[in-house]
Parts: sequence; C-alpha cells; structure tokens
Amino acid sequence: MAKIARLFSGLAARVSLTARIMCVVGVVGIAGVTALIMAISQVLEREKAAEAQQQLEANLVLLKALAMGHAREVRREGDNLFVVRRDAQGAVVEEVPLGGRNDVVDDVKRSLQGVATIFAGDLRIATNVTRPDGTRGVGTRLAAGPAHDAVFRRGETYRGVNEILGRRHFTIYEPIRDRGGTLIGLWFVGLPEADFQASTAETTTILATTAAIGAAIAGLIMFFALRWQLAPLARLRRAIEHLDDHEHQIDTGLTARGDELGAVARALDALRQSRLAAAEREAVEARALEARARRQKTIEAAVASFEASAAQVVSTLATSSTQLQGAAQTMSAAAEETTQQSTAVAAASEEASANVQTVAAASEELAASIAEISRQVAQSAGMAGRAARDADVSAEKVRKLSTAAQKIGGIVGLINEIAGQTNLLALNA
Repeated sequence: MAKIARLFSGLAARVSLTARIMCVVGVVGIAGVTALIMAISQVLEREKAAEAQQQLEANLVLLKALAMGHAREVRREGDNLFVVRRDAQGAVVEEVPLGGRNDVVDDVKRSLQGVATIFAGDLRIATNVTRPDGTRGVGTRLAAGPAHDAVFRRGETYRGVNEILGRRHFTIYEPIRDRGGTLIGLWFVGLPEADFQASTAETTTILATTAAIGAAIAGLIMFFALRWQLAPLARLRRAIEHLDDHEHQIDTGLTARGDELGAVARALDALRQSRLAAAEREAVEARALEARARRQKTIEAAVASFEASAAQVVSTLATSSTQLQGAAQTMSAAAEETTQQSTAVAAASEEASANVQTVAAASEELAASIAEISRQVAQSAGMAGRAARDADVSAEKVRKLSTAAQKIGGIVGLINEIAGQTNLLALNA
C-alpha cells in the first residue's frame, strides 16, 4: 500500500493542479453518480418488487376464483385435489378435480401475465411453468428451500423470490386446507424476475446515460470554472519566479482578496518586502566590506612603505655608522701621527734652539709656530673625541676634521721646511 501511495503521489506531482482537481472531482462525481444510480436502482427494484407483489395478489385471487368458482371446500384424494360443491343443505352436489386443469392456469397468464400452479401436497398437478425443453412442469415437486419450509414446516404463506425450475420468480405460495384444516396443497402464482429486471435495467440505462451526459456537462463547467478561479495562480507563479530572478518590483494585484489566494498573495508580498530589505542590507554590507577592504589595502601599503623606509634608514644609518667609524679611526691615526710629528718637531726645535742661538728671530718664529701647532693638535684631538660621542653631527665634524687635518698637514710641511731651514742655518753658522 505504501508503494502504491508513493506511486500515485509521484504521478500526481507531474500533473497540473487543475488536472488533479478535475481528476478528484471526476472520481467523486463518478462515485456519486454510481451511488445515486445504485440507490435509484434499488428503489426501482423495491418498487418493482412491490408492484410484482400487487400483481401476484391479483393473480392469486384470479387463480382461486377460476379454480374454485363459488365453492369453498377442497379435498385431497391421492395425488389429486377436488373442489367440492355443496347445496344449501350441505350435501355434496359436485366434485371437480383440479389435476390437469391447465386451462385455469393459462387463463391467469392470459389475463394478468405470470405463471400459476396448483399443488397437491408439493406435487404440481396443473401448471403453466415450463421445463427447459418447453414442456409443462406437471408432475414435478416443489424444491426444498424457503418457500417449502414456510409452507410445509410453519404452515405460512410465503411471499418472496424463489427459484422455479432454474428461473428466479417473484412468488406467492399459499396453503390449501381441507374442511378440517389439514394442509393438502398449494396455490402458486409467480412473475419472472427477469421481466422486471429488464424494465429496471432499461430505466437504469436511461438514468445512467442521462447522468453521464449531465456529468460531462458539469465537468466542462467545472473545468472552465476552475480555469477561471485558478487563473490568479499563474500571476502568483510569475511573481515567485521573479523573486528567484531577484526582481522584487512585481505586484500580483491579489492582496485585497479575502480567500486563500489573497492570503498567499499577502504572504508573497511580505516575502517580497523582506527580500527587498535583505537586498538593501546586503548592498550596505557589501559597500562597507568594500570600504573596509580599501582601508585595509591602504594600511597595508602604508605599512609596507614604512617598513621599506625604515629598512632603508637603518641601512643608511648602518652605512653611515661604518663610515663614521672608519673616519674616526682615520682621524685617530692622523692625530697620533700629528702627535708624533709634533714631538719630533719639538725635539728638532730644541736642537735648533741649542744649535742656532744666534738666530733669535728665527727661533722666536719657530716657537710661535710650535705653540700654534700644539694648539691645533689639541683642537684636533678634542674634535675627534666629540665626533666619537656625537654621531648626529659626525659628518660635519668629519669635514671640519678633514679641513683641520689639511691645515695640520700644511703646518707640518711648514715645520718641516722651517726645520730644514734651521738645520741649514745651523750648518751655515
């Protein structure tokens, strides 16, 4: 059952809503019409049964009237029944056998239709019921069944459907009793059920044809009514499709309706408004993210530039420090050399003073030069110390030291020249 349900669900999912509704309406309509036809058929069958019973009652009255005449008594002798006619004093006037009175049952059939039988006990002694071969059923017995039980066991008149020689009949079986009340036979009248069924079937066919035509017309009306009523669903579907396409401006025009379609349209409109708000929030967030990304890129570029500049400055400072250290070493070496040269000059001056006492003017000039040299040597040493301590002004001081060194070199050259001249004067003296 679950597989069948899933199969029908899968098939239904592939069919449009209009087709599904039409199928449901069609099934319900067919079921309703079928139930109606069945109910009407049952009503017709009951009416036909009631009509048959009324006709059977008339047939029974006619059968007894034709068979009995004005007599009121029947007796049984062997397998035959006799109608006893008495005079006013009660004496038997005539006894008429009922066995073989097929004329009586035939008159019933000619007058009112149907079949009739006279039983002696349960044996047919006169009947217009025929066997399949067309012969009368005289000499046959009543088969066991409801009619037999009702009459011979309970002594009641049976009214109902019974099978007679292979054919179903609406029947009445009424007991025949003798003067003492003993059951001696049966009056039987019947109508073939097929005759009434044919009439009922014809009526049912006409009713079914009419119902089918009416159902077809109703189905067409229902189809166009459904198409008209469900047309707004197409607008709702287009609106939903536009929502999927990120187009939120479509209006279904159904929000004012008071039915379920209006409720769906209002829910869809609320969803559209929500989508619009969400899209606007997404746009704002996207712009914020873009601005944040731009700021991040700017910061990263500034950091990279700063790091490059810092690295360059550090490299420059390292190079300058190396150069400054080299310059300081050079200056220190120059100062030592200057000191050594000054010492030599002092020694030379003393020797010149001892050797050339006669040259006073030259000696005084030489002393002045030595004093100047000592002063400049001391100044150079201070400059070298300050250059080592103060790295920020090292370049300028290096330049000054270079200039001072050049001057010292000139002075040393001058001292050497003076020393040479002093030596020459000493030799000449």
